[in-house]
Amino acid sequence: MIFEFPEVTDFFKRDYFEEEDLQNLKLKISELYPTKQQRKAAISAINLKLVHYKLGGVSNLKKKEPQFLVSSSHKKSVIQNFLYLTVNKPLIKLAAALNVSNDFLIKTFELSSDVNLKKIMFTMDNWNAHKATLIPILKGVERQSKPTKLNRVKPSQMKYESSAGVYDAVKKNGGVGRVIYIRKK
Repeated sequence: MIFEFPEVTDFFKRDYFEEEDLQNLKLKISELYPTKQQRKAAISAINLKLVHYKLGGVSNLKKKEPQFLVSSSHKKSVIQNFLYLTVNKPLIKLAAALNVSNDFLIKTFELSSDVNLKKIMFTMDNWNAHKATLIPILKGVERQSKPTKLNRVKPSQMKYESSAGVYDAVKKNGGVGRVIYIRKK
């Protein structure tokens, strides 16, 4: 049986509340509902509403397309996808995404040769400073990842007409084996 608790629904209509307010609501529920079953149901309703509140409501549960796929031009979406995957990540991930060596990144970002690329983060400032160098590499990676179009040979559409050849008689009689058997008799 499902119970409705107006205190709980009124409480979660607010945009903001604190842990103290939530504890006060639980105390109020324990005073209003004397039976253990009703208290458990009310606490379950609070927990359910709390999860719903944390998720931001049902309207936010709809699937959203990633921002980098929404853009109108393909080049822009590739760049946005690249930035989504690499910004605020170590430079070693940038090297993997661009299929370049660590030495190339050290030269491009003008770092010392003994630096650890796992500790240095790739930021938007780095992107803006080295955009001219990174975009052509990104285009090359995109070209390599595109599937190639295979030129397939279409099967011949000519229909061969059977001519009265040597093997037509054999074909009509059921094959070579049958012809040999008939001739033996």
